[in-house]
Amino acid sequence: MTVPAGEFTAWKVLLSDDDGGQTQIWVDQKTRAVVRSRTTSPAIGGAVVTSELTGQEKPAPAKKPQKKPGAKPAPKKPAGK
Repeated sequence: MTVPAGEFTAWKVLLSDDDGGQTQIWVDQKTRAVVRSRTTSPAIGGAVVTSELTGQEKPAPAKKPQKKPGAKPAPKKPAGK
């Protein structure tokens, strides 16, 4: 699946409403982000609404845990016990 944000391997999910509306959602298998959606709504004259992913921000790197000020290291156990 190719959208403005790039090329993705995606699952296609189909949803149906009681009023005959239908939504198709394409979900990237790696990030689980929705890369495209398309909805048809009979309630508003059969209008079709389509959206596509145009870009993604990379997540910030994980932060290392910070030591608490004044914290003392745990005492070491004697060897062999």
